[in-house]
Amino acid sequence: MKKSLLFLYINLLSLSVFAQLDTVFWFAAPEVSVNNNFDKPIVFRISATDNDSDIIIDQPANTGFIPIELTIPAGQTNTIDLTTWIDQIENKPANTVLDFGLRIRASTPVTAYYEVVSSFCNCNPEIFALKGQNAMGTTFYIPGQHFLNNGASYSPTPYNAFDIVASENNTEITITPSQNIVGHTAGSTFTINLNQGQTYSATATSVIANQHLHGSYVISDKPIAITVKDDLLAGSPFGGCADLAGDQNIPLSIVGKEYIAVRGNLNAPYDQVFILATENNTTVSVNGVEIVTLNQGESHNYAMGNVGSAYITASNPIYVTQLSGFGCEVGMSILPPIICTGSKQVSFSRSTAETLFLILLIPSGAEDDFTLNGNTGIINATDFQFVPGTNNEWLFAKLTIPTNIVPAGGTGVVVNTTEFFHLGIIHGSAGGGCRYGYFSDFSAFGYEISASATSVCAGNSIALTTGEIEGATYDWTGPNGFSAQGQSVTLDQTDFAQTGYYFVSGNLPDACQLLEDSIFIEVHPLPTVSDLVFQDLCDGQNVAISYNIDWNDVIGGTTTIEFGDGSENPNASSPATHTYSSFGEFTVSVTASTPAGCQDTEDMTVQVNQMPSVEISSFSYCSNSVNFESQINMGQTLATLENFYWLIDGDSLANIANPTVSVELETGIYQGVLGLTNSDGCLYTFDFEFFVDNALELDNFTLPNVISPNNDNINDYFVVDDIFNDCVPYTIEFFNRWGQLIYTMTSNDNAFAGFDKDGLKLLEGIYFYNFKSEVMDKHGIVHVILE
Repeated sequence: MKKSLLFLYINLLSLSVFAQLDTVFWFAAPEVSVNNNFDKPIVFRISATDNDSDIIIDQPANTGFIPIELTIPAGQTNTIDLTTWIDQIENKPANTVLDFGLRIRASTPVTAYYEVVSSFCNCNPEIFALKGQNAMGTTFYIPGQHFLNNGASYSPTPYNAFDIVASENNTEITITPSQNIVGHTAGSTFTINLNQGQTYSATATSVIANQHLHGSYVISDKPIAITVKDDLLAGSPFGGCADLAGDQNIPLSIVGKEYIAVRGNLNAPYDQVFILATENNTTVSVNGVEIVTLNQGESHNYAMGNVGSAYITASNPIYVTQLSGFGCEVGMSILPPIICTGSKQVSFSRSTAETLFLILLIPSGAEDDFTLNGNTGIINATDFQFVPGTNNEWLFAKLTIPTNIVPAGGTGVVVNTTEFFHLGIIHGSAGGGCRYGYFSDFSAFGYEISASATSVCAGNSIALTTGEIEGATYDWTGPNGFSAQGQSVTLDQTDFAQTGYYFVSGNLPDACQLLEDSIFIEVHPLPTVSDLVFQDLCDGQNVAISYNIDWNDVIGGTTTIEFGDGSENPNASSPATHTYSSFGEFTVSVTASTPAGCQDTEDMTVQVNQMPSVEISSFSYCSNSVNFESQINMGQTLATLENFYWLIDGDSLANIANPTVSVELETGIYQGVLGLTNSDGCLYTFDFEFFVDNALELDNFTLPNVISPNNDNINDYFVVDDIFNDCVPYTIEFFNRWGQLIYTMTSNDNAFAGFDKDGLKLLEGIYFYNFKSEVMDKHGIVHVILE
């Protein structure tokens, strides 16, 4: 023991000052013999520290378990009764993969323990102190007692067992039981596979103490937690009681070489301590005297006798488990190693008004620096005694805490202002059962990871950092082959493969081997929206939006489309149609969302087009021709007019704006169709009527009888009706009164205007004309007036 090194560690490290505080706890609840309701109620007792904490309790592998959510105010303890779900919490049957693993998540660090209250008879209680990340590991030995048998007269028969819970999917676990268990023989190695939240119970087949499972070996490829249970131990050596004993185990990475056991209040032969070796040729000493050499997996029972404490050291790391209690009522706790461990603040809860002993371990010199619930004078220096074999460097105390200091259902907070310490409780009564456990930090001084976020959507970055430890090394490992060095690291552009536990480990040269820390980072898959396509449905204001979404194995994702006009479709599927109430440009957004809140959004600008409008006129002339004219309004659109399609008398004419069509139709009204296509590929059709005049009405044909060629643009020319001018060849000869030919015209282009064929201006007077064509002849006079 080197006290000077202990102070060096404390001075160098930036450490949490709380107990086994954490924000994530995993737990596999043991089966407790129901007998006569001995196993009920079961509860979690969770204590918040300096801040309110939002709590979620769930079973990740059991979708039928509705998560329990609550908020615990700062400095208070809440009791959560789980008895309603006991049949899907207690791990039975043995040798079966179950979905019963419990997980506690907290928004701020809390302490927690599981309690079998056994209030029906107040005879079989026990607490299991949850150790958060200190309970998570990949290599474990199973500690325990081998002094007491399980009571064989109870129904169902109680047994020793260890229960495993996986914190990640696809966890491969290899188990080598030291004694026969249900389904497997002693020494036979077998493998199980668990997903996140699944559990497995390895249960002894004998109630005999030397057939219990201490020394069993468990390894895994991902972090797991293990609960150790010894049910209804027959306390006949102490006077005949039977009581539940158990604790949450710690991984091999946490066990140490130095321990202190403080005797409780069991009857003779008093407390029993069980020392389990993790390596061959491990020498064990008590109070400086070597007592045994053990090989890997071997366990030794040390009887404390009628002494106050024992200082236990070993040449290699060991597990130390203590059987303690009241009278003949027993409880069991795994003891914390004392070097480079401990807390400066520890919370505990008092379950009943029965006796509560507070056990304290402290380096000498700090014994007068305690407060309980902020009060001095309750824990005093005079309460402490030196631990034998420590050269007076360690002190212990066992104090009775009255109910007026910490009432039943109340919380006690113990603080030492100068030094790290360990705290346990022995709570109960002779004949009323025992609750025994340690609540101070089991872990060696080491790293404490903080993260900018523990749950992100893929593509985001996460910064991981740990408290500065002067002179220490920082080695990071994580999923998908991640490795890095340094006090802080960044996970850039995260993806789903980076989900899992991240560890930082290292050492402080010439001092402690620093305990690694881990943090679980969950990267949620990010969906991808792509291939947005806009289609004008060509029926006026109606559009279709097509898209593709790669959900990246997300189950239960939803798609929302915002159409840019204030409306949206919250459960869209592709293609999605929409009707706009106005025309113009709009920004359409397609968003894919996962149940975890991860989103990808893509935008697209769409042009909503107005339906074009058309005015069509026609003019029939020359007996068998019709001229069509169209006035087209494309409306509010970016699309351009590309083609015309006319359907006239069964004939189609393409891409002509104003066609003239020859028809062989009788005089009458007929139907036509004009089709238009635009640059968006839309075809619009318009029906119309047109009139065909199939005959020249000669009786109604007239020619001018007066012209006044005075350049006032009124009646200056002798003009022939268009029906002849455009359709029928003709000749008009003009004569003077003496019968002389003075001018000839063949169309309105060379119309007679009071000039002769030589361009000489004629005198005012009467002139004669002869109109000749293939369809008719006509004679007449024209009066030329020169006013």
